[in-house]
Amino acid sequence: MLCFSSGRLAGISGGIDAIDRWDRNLALASLNMPIDRLVKSTDRQEIFLNANKIAQECAIEEVLFDIIQFSQQKGDRLACRFIPINDKNTQVKSILPLLEIQPILSKTIQAWQEWEKNGLVKYAPSLFPILQRSVKATDFKDNKKLQFLLLSIDGSKSLRSLAIHHQQKLIDVAKLLITSIDSGLITLSLTKQSTTESRDTEERKLFSELDRVEISSPTAQITDQKDRKSPLIACVDDSLSVYKHLEKIIIGHGCRSFGVQDPLKIIPSLIKNKPDLIFLDLVMPVMNGYEVCEQIRKTPSLTNVPIIILTGNDGLIDRVRTKFVGANGFLGKPIEPQSIIKTLDKYLDKKSSVNVDRIVKSARSTAADIGNPIGIAKRVLVIDDDRNIREVVSMCLHKLKGWDVLTVSSGQEGLDRICLNHPDAIVLDVMMPEMDGLAFLRHLRSNTSTKHIPVILLTANRYLPDKELLTELGVMEVISKPFLPIDLVRKIDLALGLNGSLA
Repeated sequence: MLCFSSGRLAGISGGIDAIDRWDRNLALASLNMPIDRLVKSTDRQEIFLNANKIAQECAIEEVLFDIIQFSQQKGDRLACRFIPINDKNTQVKSILPLLEIQPILSKTIQAWQEWEKNGLVKYAPSLFPILQRSVKATDFKDNKKLQFLLLSIDGSKSLRSLAIHHQQKLIDVAKLLITSIDSGLITLSLTKQSTTESRDTEERKLFSELDRVEISSPTAQITDQKDRKSPLIACVDDSLSVYKHLEKIIIGHGCRSFGVQDPLKIIPSLIKNKPDLIFLDLVMPVMNGYEVCEQIRKTPSLTNVPIIILTGNDGLIDRVRTKFVGANGFLGKPIEPQSIIKTLDKYLDKKSSVNVDRIVKSARSTAADIGNPIGIAKRVLVIDDDRNIREVVSMCLHKLKGWDVLTVSSGQEGLDRICLNHPDAIVLDVMMPEMDGLAFLRHLRSNTSTKHIPVILLTANRYLPDKELLTELGVMEVISKPFLPIDLVRKIDLALGLNGSLA
């Protein structure tokens, strides 16, 4: 039902899932509120009323869209009846926001034309997608966006709600799902279906196949993961599937993890477990990520813990708002392993990173004392994504030993350079994006022409790979950061079977 007053739109009533429609658009309005208005306004009621006005406009657009679609499908005019507002409704009438009809109608017609242009006429965005059969990982392994959409379908979210949940445009979500709908994998229902235990079991089974890891309670994962000295990462997301995907990346990078899906348990769980870094989903029930972030920053024991917000909307407003609430940064969805690894390296290495100035000073001092040595010429390849580390190691080996030093910033570059330059030894960083040190070693040892090359591993104190694994991969020496130049040179000498002399 459309409500009019004084020739303007005053509101709506009824329709499919009216309460969810209001909640959905109110949440969207709050996320899209200009950051300068939030900062400058001291009147919380003003903010609330502005958010309600935006939500009202969006909700009216939804209803008008559904009316247009229904009339197009029926091919005839809709029946209408008028209900006058009586004296009993005068008070309600006075507080309703009055909206111009033409701008909203024009915007809705434009949205419908785009919907029609993309061949979506027969798909109503107010309907609820339902999975009709179990899904295998191989069905969508090449399409990560579709993967996350399918995993979040539980019968309780309409197409519109799915779009808000993933922070994507409605039309993009519909286009992603259209093939699955046409194939019968998904049907569209007029009514929502409550999330069932069988659906949760299906999701767990699917991610077990995807990740090939045993699914257990996220909180219990902390005690099950081996190295208690390794960094502990918190994953705050209402989706278990997103947590399991994050968990695999985090554990594979030498860290521990735990997940929190219940919004009411977020702060208590974080206080109890004391994480070193927090990944926080932006769109969650009860409260959004910005509100959670503010609560975390008000908790004394969590004030300095890095917070990375996960969002599907990479916009300027979101970037500014992220800083405003005290978050350190944000990453886009769907989650890319390289981005997660790079973030972990950036924020977890701060406390144990190399003191570059001290090492450079030490290297120059040692080189000045020794002079220009004459020894056996060797060629060493240095692989590290940190430019400062590459320069330090290069200076040490060139000044102290007179060796030819080659430097690259990634594992793949290293493999390419080995084929061209045939180094006598390799100095390799463990933590790198794209291809980390351990993955590089597996490639190196699988090639008969390179498997004999000695490797000296550089690693931060927070991440010490398993000794058995290092032996299996043929690592000769391990050097912890921060390191002294003289120690680096001597360990390379040992790996090459030299006497360790600097002169």
